[in-house]
Amino acid sequence: NDYLEKNCCKLFFDAAIMLPDDFDEELDNLGDAMIKADVSVHCSGGKVKRLLRSFYKNYFVYNGSAPHLTDLLRCSFVFDTFEDLYQGVAIAYQHWQSFGGILRIKNRFSPQVVPFGYRDLMANVHAPHSKVVCELQFHHKWFYNNKKPSHEIYKRARLFELDEINIAYEYAKHNFGSEVKAEFDKYVANTSEEVPLKYVDDKGEIILWPSSSKSKQKD
Repeated sequence: NDYLEKNCCKLFFDAAIMLPDDFDEELDNLGDAMIKADVSVHCSGGKVKRLLRSFYKNYFVYNGSAPHLTDLLRCSFVFDTFEDLYQGVAIAYQHWQSFGGILRIKNRFSPQVVPFGYRDLMANVHAPHSKVVCELQFHHKWFYNNKKPSHEIYKRARLFELDEINIAYEYAKHNFGSEVKAEFDKYVANTSEEVPLKYVDDKGEIILWPSSSKSKQKD
């Protein structure tokens, strides 16, 4: 059909120019439905995937098969609790029935291979009155507020997946697991402050997140 024959340029044009208004309107309606159900939620509104990233994924990940791009249009719903989050997913499931329903759900809150790093739930749907596939993202506020360091961990960890096992995680758990847990328990027992998050940046330096001073610690 026409949708399957579209190349990346045509598909990106639809997502960036032709569809955002309808998508945003339906996101507003979905957000209103969640609020009406007493779900505590914040919606980022519809966003278009960056052009260079779209072309990269199309040609280097999907071998030029543009219809595999399922997140040219996406949005984020952020929830205070998991109860609200899963209720929001259920409301979205019912709400999007008018446009073909939810096509696929990827739940990274219960991963099989990488039991650490960033967590969210993603649902693919058709844009209103279109065959272009969009992405609805459902986030817990804790993960969303700490998205940068935890997502960096997740991206690096995926490089070590082998036969449904994450080699890096198994190595770290075997060699450092008990030591890290002991230090964590000791820290929690002696402070009422939030546990500081740290991550390694592209230069190999340890960054405290968040950091108003943007100070760096040498490993």
